[in-house]
Amino acid sequence: MRALSLLRCTIALLSLGLANPANSATFDSATVLSRASQAFSGGKPVSSVELTGTAQWFAGSTKDSGPAKLTAKISGENKVELDLSNGARIETQSGVGDDRECTWSGKDGVVHEVASANCWTATVWFLPHLALQTAALPAALSVQPGAVVAQGPQTAPHIQHQLTIAPGKTKPAVTALIRSWSTTDLALDPITLLPSVLKYNIHPDNNSSVNLPVEVRYSNYKEVSGIQLPMHIERYVNGGLQLSIDIDSAVVQ
Repeated sequence: MRALSLLRCTIALLSLGLANPANSATFDSATVLSRASQAFSGGKPVSSVELTGTAQWFAGSTKDSGPAKLTAKISGENKVELDLSNGARIETQSGVGDDRECTWSGKDGVVHEVASANCWTATVWFLPHLALQTAALPAALSVQPGAVVAQGPQTAPHIQHQLTIAPGKTKPAVTALIRSWSTTDLALDPITLLPSVLKYNIHPDNNSSVNLPVEVRYSNYKEVSGIQLPMHIERYVNGGLQLSIDIDSAVVQ
């Protein structure tokens, strides 16, 4: 049965120009997005997801752990609440738009604004799956094909998302910066077409021209309320594991 399933997946990938490395320069991005969205939700529109589980936060040689609650909406609004043993940490991001706001707070409870260069990330880092539903995305969030990368005998498609602020809302130079700061690259598994790795850059608060790479990995997919969700999420910053989350339950709307 597994061999038959793999054969069917390979036939589907061949139809997209993905299974043969010789055809890996281009692919039908609209078809890939449609099939990736179908793989995620089976065609069911998803407006929001609430995930609960356990998080481990790594800082140098220390590790902190505790309950986690993550909420994401199709608008791009999201919130991460970590009730760690060394104190709570909360990260928020408002919906996609030219007036976006982002905050974080630590164990002292003081709310801080996130530096502008780090506020524009186009997709929800822990659940970019929502942005595969192109029909429901905010107007400012654009989708385009990324690179196609060899992964074993198959080639994995990548999808890029970025924010494009409407003309007249900001100066052209600022619009270009937002487009650059917001760009995310999402790799899809070559067999399932579910998200496997998200990459984007963040920047030091005092130097937005310096890139610090972030890589988020998704694994252990399970079906919850008719959609496929990763039960294990890892966030790496500048090559080091910063956050690991194991999901126990989810509420889908």
